[in-house]
Order: sequence, then C-alpha cells, then structure tokens
Amino acid sequence: MASGKSGKAVKAGEKGSPGKYVCIDCGYEFELSAVEKDLKKCPMCACEEYQCFPMTAIRPDVKTPEDARNPPKKRDYIKK
Repeated sequence: MASGKSGKAVKAGEKGSPGKYVCIDCGYEFELSAVEKDLKKCPMCACEEYQCFPMTAIRPDVKTPEDARNPPKKRDYIKK
C-alpha cells in the first residue's frame, strides 16, 4: 500500500535519516526528526521495507510539529 508520491526505498536495519517513512505493505507511517541508529521492522505487520520521504528544507522558525502544521508566513522570518 505504498503512496503514489516518489520516495526512496529503505530497509529495516539501515540507518534512518530525518523524514517520513511509510511501510510498503500496510501503509503504517512515522516520522524521524533526527538521524536514528537503525530502522526497525514495521510494528504493525513486521515488514522490513519502507518508502522514505526525506526532509528537504528546514526553516529556522519551525521547531515543533505544530509549527510544521501551521508555519508562519515567509515574510515573518526573512531578514530584510
């Protein structure tokens, strides 16, 4: 049940990087905000492969999940 958006395939046991991960079998989703040691098997179905959607840009004003869901307007953080 993989998403239609493009993502990089990663397997359990590989080092995880910041981003969103989706199990290719059951669609279970989780996010990593920092580099993790090793990805674990899916806790829902024990699948060992995920589709990864890496974080591509980190804004200095986005520090919490709530900030990411409701980011400030661009003009509020750009220095002139």
